[in-house]
Amino acid sequence: MENEIWINVNNEYHDYYMVSNFGRIKKTPRKIYKKHTGNIQSCEQQGEKILKTHKYCGYLKVFFYCKNIQSKSKCYSIHRLVLESFNLVPNMKNLQVNHIDGNKENNKLDNLELVTPKENIRHAINNCLFTLRDQNGEKNHIHKLTEEQVLEIVELSKQNLKYVEMAKLFNVDPQTISDIIRGRHWSWLTKIQKKSLNNRL
Repeated sequence: MENEIWINVNNEYHDYYMVSNFGRIKKTPRKIYKKHTGNIQSCEQQGEKILKTHKYCGYLKVFFYCKNIQSKSKCYSIHRLVLESFNLVPNMKNLQVNHIDGNKENNKLDNLELVTPKENIRHAINNCLFTLRDQNGEKNHIHKLTEEQVLEIVELSKQNLKYVEMAKLFNVDPQTISDIIRGRHWSWLTKIQKKSLNNRL
């Protein structure tokens, strides 16, 4: 692709995988010794092979594997690979990657930005992106939350978001959010003791 820039990923697999500013991943070119011919070939000579991506919760991910590092493959989100490799900043683990155009599959460098969790949520609400969470793409007024979503709600509450904002994001009633944060529901998972909090509706 024209104007595509490739660099090594910025993690433990630095010597084995590369990422481009277009959000594509490939193995690092290396020399391979062919026992049956005695010749040495490189990955470039064999033809470029772009890694297959896997979609999870709307995001594209890839699996890295190298027996010299660990026995099992490791999963990475492409949007984080791109920014961590091209635009690493201090305390990046405390920030989230936002897709500016709202398309989670567009992992080009110029479509990604680092934001706080609160900024990421507000971007989703302002651009009506919360509807992407609906499994069938339709509003579901009896939407059931997953354990992962409940834990995410607890984390978002620490960003001082209003209950109505979180309710829109997860397509539930604000009272449902309140019950989770106050430990009335899901307390076995969140470990939140039943309590009374200030009204943030």
